[in-house]
Amino acid sequence: MNRIALFSLVLAAPLLLAAGNGKKSPAADPLPVGSFWVGAGESDVGDKRQVWAMAIHIDERNGHFVRASAWYPTLANGVSRLSGVLDDKGSFSVDEPSIVHGEWNKTPGGIVAGGTYVGRADSKSVSVSGSFKDPKSGASIPCKFSLARVHGPSASTAPAKPK
Repeated sequence: MNRIALFSLVLAAPLLLAAGNGKKSPAADPLPVGSFWVGAGESDVGDKRQVWAMAIHIDERNGHFVRASAWYPTLANGVSRLSGVLDDKGSFSVDEPSIVHGEWNKTPGGIVAGGTYVGRADSKSVSVSGSFKDPKSGASIPCKFSLARVHGPSASTAPAKPK
């Protein structure tokens, strides 16, 4: 190899490496630990549509496995734990074994069955549908929920620290 070709390769090497590294950059985590999501769920129970507010906090991420805490303020302040799997394409499957609640729909407070859901998640929204068991009849009730990510105050909007 002549000296000019060798010198050209030496000069071009950092550019080629930078271009190769740019292709390998990972996508942003759509459900990072500590993120907070709010929205609503709805279901048809008999001839009535029920809508409830919900909030989810992502507690743990281990690879594709996600664990979260959920609150249902309009469901007699119900709380639950969710776990699920989020794949590389944003498909999300969620299992909610039970919901602990106060008195709801004339049902005494306690534990009711949660649900199993599938849907999509990205860095701005979570959209899931599935079913849960009706606490009275035990019937499987189809439902869906949609959540949007809530961001805390950014550095630019936060008040300045005292000097």
